[in-house]
Amino acid sequence: MNGKTDGSGRFESFLFSRVQTVAVVRAEVDTDGDGVVDRALAQRSTVAFIDSLALNTGVGINIDTPDDSAVLHVNSSNRGVMIPRVALQGCSDRVTILDPATSLLVFNTNASDSLKVGYAYFNGTDWVNFLFD
Repeated sequence: MNGKTDGSGRFESFLFSRVQTVAVVRAEVDTDGDGVVDRALAQRSTVAFIDSLALNTGVGINIDTPDDSAVLHVNSSNRGVMIPRVALQGCSDRVTILDPATSLLVFNTNASDSLKVGYAYFNGTDWVNFLFD
């Protein structure tokens, strides 16, 4: 699935790559049996038969065509990405985020004996600070 945001920040997604066949279905109802269709109940529907799903499975934000190698492609020349800010209680914290996935990334806002304020990831066993020094 890919998509983009419009000027108001609304996300628009494109799941299907092409439509093979379109059929128009019209349901007509004669409610009183006089042989005349009740126009108020007549409905027209368009049914599309989808040939294939999207070939590009990446999601693009502010870009129409995400790079094929990216699952998420964020494009901006004057903005960044905000990583979730979480107050971890220490490297063994399993309460703040229940059952964290290996490689989960957060910005820790709480200094403790075992973690500094800054980016931290879960290594499968413990939370670990990124060391940039």
